[in-house]
Amino acid sequence: MAATIRVEIAADGTPTVSVSGVAGASCEQLTKDLEKALGTTTENKRTGDFYEIEGVGQTNARKETA
Repeated sequence: MAATIRVEIAADGTPTVSVSGVAGASCEQLTKDLEKALGTTTENKRTGDFYEIEGVGQTNARKETA
């Protein structure tokens, strides 16, 4: 899965940045400059992707039988 950064701006102007497709803490490095440009971070929620091991992805394997 490719990395996706999503930025949403609420009606009151509050930005929300979310990342998908990136395992481990590298997502924080990926959005560091963007978060800095948007201003002070008020909350940081980590998803399940954060707790995955970097460089190890899930694969779909199918066992064929004769």
